[in-house]
Amino acid sequence: MSLSGLRRNTLRRTSLVSAALLAGALITACGSGTDTSSAAGGSPRGSAECASQSGDLVADQLDAKAQAPYPTDALDASVVKGKNYWVVLLSAAVPTQADYAKGFQAAAVAAGAQAQVFDGKGTAATVIQGINAAIAAKADGIITVAVDLSQIDQALADAAAAGIPVVDGSNGNPNAPFPKGNVGHVTLDSAEVGTWQANYALKATGCDTHAVIVGTLSAPTSLAVVDGAKNQIASLCGDDCTTEVVDVRATDLGPKLVGMLQTTLQRNPNTNVILSATNVYDPDIKQALSALGRDIPVVSLQTEGVLAGNSDAGPLIANVVYAPATALGWFYFDGMIKAAAGQTNFAVKIPVAMIDESNWGTDPSTPQPPRYSGYEAEFAKLWSLKND
Repeated sequence: MSLSGLRRNTLRRTSLVSAALLAGALITACGSGTDTSSAAGGSPRGSAECASQSGDLVADQLDAKAQAPYPTDALDASVVKGKNYWVVLLSAAVPTQADYAKGFQAAAVAAGAQAQVFDGKGTAATVIQGINAAIAAKADGIITVAVDLSQIDQALADAAAAGIPVVDGSNGNPNAPFPKGNVGHVTLDSAEVGTWQANYALKATGCDTHAVIVGTLSAPTSLAVVDGAKNQIASLCGDDCTTEVVDVRATDLGPKLVGMLQTTLQRNPNTNVILSATNVYDPDIKQALSALGRDIPVVSLQTEGVLAGNSDAGPLIANVVYAPATALGWFYFDGMIKAAAGQTNFAVKIPVAMIDESNWGTDPSTPQPPRYSGYEAEFAKLWSLKND
């Protein structure tokens, strides 16, 4: 199918989308701009070989039925009954994170436990206050959300000294090391997301790929998406393809990002695909394209269901999607049950799926059929919950 056949006409902004990718920038800010290196790097690869490889990879990615949407380890949730858990958010002002917490609380109630929510208000110092408050309250476990653990190492050690396990959520790397006090990760594999986006871009452009990648390099999860995409394009396409990165700070959203994108696209008139590390950027991408009169396809990332009922996806030709925000709270509590059972150095990897016009039906953010329509019941079975 041609690129024009994949495009739709409108795209609306939504706040419930991959916001943890931007949230890291609230703690650690750096200068924004563009990475002006244009060569993808690596040795030249034949376009036929690249097209064949990327086509096979995309076919696997689009097969959502082959991907398990839930954790696969059966657990006994009785180990958390009557206990008290704390979820420490980087920022409750990020709507997605607030919904993570709601899901976590609902999962705790379903398992006969209690959950307290603490708002880190976007700073490491306040997150540390939250962990200290949980320690003082003799919490049975803590999960942090979208927090850079390197900035709270002493608080993690203090929790360990108090015998309180800490699980971290949404760090973007299920293979990350475990600092003292951190017993498990619950997260997307952000590098995998970037790899999947790159595979689709290569397939869509016939491996004549000249990509602009939009991400927040000061947020580790976003950086991992960007690096995953760059590395995959270099691996499969080599010197035949190019990439350029637009580095976005949280304060750049809106007119400033639109201007940054216009400048980048004017400097790179051969750009034929844009990869977005989170669809928080997508409305500004659309506006920049409209202002320039350019028609460039976009591959993005978002939670499932946020575009429900909206069959018009504008420049969006493909999405990497993951569980709705409230369902992610149940994934987080799955990690808490593992910690309560004494497991350490574990990872609960949040699954992703890829969708395009071939399998998104009337919703450009949900594989058909919806994978998470009954997630509470699915987790209840996984945790051996019984109705009292």
